Amino acid sequence: MFNRDNFQRGFDWGEFLSGVLFIVLAIYFFRKPAVALGSLVVFAALIAIMRGIVSLSSYTKFKSIMPASWSLVFSGILDIVIGLIFLFNAGLGGLTISYLFAIWFIIDAAVGLVTSAHLRHFGNIWFILAIVFDVLALVVGVLMLLRPMYAAFTMIFLISWFFMIIGINNVIVAIARRS
Repeated sequence: MFNRDNFQRGFDWGEFLSGVLFIVLAIYFFRKPAVALGSLVVFAALIAIMRGIVSLSSYTKFKSIMPASWSLVFSGILDIVIGLIFLFNAGLGGLTISYLFAIWFIIDAAVGLVTSAHLRHFGNIWFILAIVFDVLALVVGVLMLLRPMYAAFTMIFLISWFFMIIGINNVIVAIARRS
């Protein structure tokens, strides 16, 4: 672990450069959301294909010890097919990711509404605030489901802000380590 005795101080160029890269990527994604969505679809496609290959390669290891190992073959083929569809039909991939993002908002908001009753023990204001924000999230989720492009651009907007925050943090850490 790091402690004051064994930690070498100095400007952390790796942290700084990764921070700058995240900031540049965030600015680019803010300016070109369609490119960001396309990048996300390609990334999801490659992950699905890699996951499918891993599942298929695991079949030979598990077929003698796991009766349901055929499910690895099914899952692997499905992952590869979905990955290839996303890779060669970015529009469908973007639409699918948008719907999944909207459904995630709706499910999360619904669970929040169902489980918010316990907040009354901490005061009615917390319960009311939770209900208000969960209803807002539910409305946003339904709007995104009705307008999947809103979901896509909301997702890209959030990812862009995440990249910006991580980038700024990395630059701050790099500077802080020099002293």
